Amino acid sequence: MNRQPSPIFSILAVLLCYVLFAAEAQAISGGPVYPGGSVSTTGIYAGVLNGLQSNSIGLFSVTIPRNGLGSGRAVVFRNGLFFGGAIQATADPASGKVSGLLNLQYAYVYAVANGGNTVIVAVTISAAGILQANLTSSNNRFSRGAIRLDGTALVTATAPPTDQPIVIDPSLLVPVNYTVVGFKQSEL
Repeated sequence: MNRQPSPIFSILAVLLCYVLFAAEAQAISGGPVYPGGSVSTTGIYAGVLNGLQSNSIGLFSVTIPRNGLGSGRAVVFRNGLFFGGAIQATADPASGKVSGLLNLQYAYVYAVANGGNTVIVAVTISAAGILQANLTSSNNRFSRGAIRLDGTALVTATAPPTDQPIVIDPSLLVPVNYTVVGFKQSEL
């Protein structure tokens, strides 16, 4: 006994082929499109300031909150001197840019001969700078540092006004360009 397939099955098969073709033609290439295309900017970031041309290196850690200005700590080692201080930064989720200000200081103490006496002079050498960096998502989905920080910074040290002569290396007062490399350590 041979059964003939019902013509309904043939019609359903043709309609199913059409539905599958139409669904595939309307599909979005690469998956769904999410609004914005931005990165999450809130979190704790850490990075290195690399002054390759100037015998200088720095470190920073900054917390970017959901609202308000981010703050953190920064240090720079330059010509054997330690500058420590603060960094304040903000991040724009739409453009993926971080902008920050560095405010660093070095307490400098030296002796000056003054009419047969030795006078100890204490001054604070300040260093201020601007940090500009881009936030990018890492291509490595298994990386814990999925958000990378890449950019530049410019830091300039200034000697304070004083009535005593300050004995410092003049190259210390030359602005230094740094490359900034960092990552997001954790979310807030």
